[in-house]
Amino acid sequence: MKKTLIIFFALFVVPVFVTAQTKTNLEKFFQLIDNSIVKVGDVVGKNGAVVLSVTGPASLELLKPKVLAAFSNHGYMIKNDNSANTAKVTYSLNQSKVEYANAEKDGFFGDVVAERNVSLSGIVSVSSPDGLVKSFEVNESAKDTIVVDEIKNIEDATAPFTQGKKPEVSFFSNLLEPVLVVGTLVTTIILLFTVRGK
Repeated sequence: MKKTLIIFFALFVVPVFVTAQTKTNLEKFFQLIDNSIVKVGDVVGKNGAVVLSVTGPASLELLKPKVLAAFSNHGYMIKNDNSANTAKVTYSLNQSKVEYANAEKDGFFGDVVAERNVSLSGIVSVSSPDGLVKSFEVNESAKDTIVVDEIKNIEDATAPFTQGKKPEVSFFSNLLEPVLVVGTLVTTIILLFTVRGK
């Protein structure tokens, strides 16, 4: 009895707690901002003081505090004064996109999964204390696979830039499971009456 209970617990209860939670689209954008700050460090220097200005459209207003926090988390001291010996960084957010593609079944009787592509673009301009101006484009993207039924949980209704067009599932992928079930039932019934009749 003890063995059966342990096996039941291991097979049915433990996997419920082991499944990883999918990152939301907003968390993915935060991760892309962190990745872009690493590239800024190659131009500005790894640590130091900067005068930071974050610009962008009103639709991306939610990302601006994250840019400030990402600079602080990477060891930069953000100053408000325009002293001559401090680098001036302008981080311009241009566009953010969420796209879902290639929706398909994950095996027989599996969930419908799709590829998620989250991308962020912008321009960073750095004016160094010696007057040299450098600018470069920020084109960050992350691609992963998600369960289509979880899309409503990973999008933020208050932030439209985290939403994308829900992928269409092909008709034939939905048709295969019922055909397989009906075929198996018909075969079972035929075999049952054939064997029973002899």
